[in-house]
Amino acid sequence: MNLGIIPARAGSKGIKNKNMAPLGGRPLIDWTLQAATEARSIDHIIVTTNSPEIMGHVTEMWKHHDDHWLKPLEAYWRPDDLAQDDSPTEDAIGHVLHQWAEKRGETVDNVVLLQPTSPLRTAGHIDEALDHFESRRYSSMLSVVPSHAFLWRDCGVPIAHQPRFRPMRQEMDQYEENGAIYITDMEVWRKHHNRLGDSSGLYVMDEEQRLQIDTPFDLKMAEAILSWKSVPVS
Repeated sequence: MNLGIIPARAGSKGIKNKNMAPLGGRPLIDWTLQAATEARSIDHIIVTTNSPEIMGHVTEMWKHHDDHWLKPLEAYWRPDDLAQDDSPTEDAIGHVLHQWAEKRGETVDNVVLLQPTSPLRTAGHIDEALDHFESRRYSSMLSVVPSHAFLWRDCGVPIAHQPRFRPMRQEMDQYEENGAIYITDMEVWRKHHNRLGDSSGLYVMDEEQRLQIDTPFDLKMAEAILSWKSVPVS
């Protein structure tokens, strides 16, 4: 059983009430909720939140769902001590799994972490990622995008390149974590209490999927991309 977990705490430094911020006429979190509910490979979805607004929103969405909602959707309340700015996402995952075991006792095979800050990720991406995960027998996997960046530390030291022997950008074989999809086998979770194991597979997405919503500028960029792709908005 593949359990989708969507972390959606209240509060954000970059955007006030970020997970409910409007994008394309809908709350930001709805783009991830839609992708998760439409993904054939997700069996059950849990939103973990400390926000009464998000809790109510998710409950109302499920209460008034129509036929395109193919799987159960629930919201679990997250204690405030697990929802601080510096609270690890792994603590929220662990809390969900503990509650799941107490409430349902059903076996979870894989955890699929879907962050609301990646609204351009679709059900198709989730299904393809899980297909790769299972066919290649990964124990953990993360989504990435190609990166052609020359990175430097603030002390003027280059990271992973030699300034005097700079490769052509198209020759650079490196990837950037984009935060859209993480898949974790439960054996890895029990061993590491982490979404990633000792060696993780990569699911490579298109470069536009680099966008993560952290600032008002990111929201404007997402609006522009959705308009450019002619994605229907409500």
